[in-house]
Amino acid sequence: VAIYNGTLSELKDILPAYLFFQVSRDVILHRETIKSITSSTFGKIELTIKEGNQTFTTTVSRPKAALFRKWYNSMSA
Repeated sequence: VAIYNGTLSELKDILPAYLFFQVSRDVILHRETIKSITSSTFGKIELTIKEGNQTFTTTVSRPKAALFRKWYNSMSA
């Protein structure tokens, strides 16, 4: 387990942008943790995330949905 003592915004700035996306003010996801993407109501996106043996869901807001789709569909390194 790694601990970063700076802000989430500072962490986002040092992570490789092609691998990480900030889906909300308190969540940054690695591309490989995303297991499924589903369109939700009002232009939102529902993500299913797998971390270890656990599965979680999170929502990408409508304002970030287009940026997320562009990021996710872009060529990875």
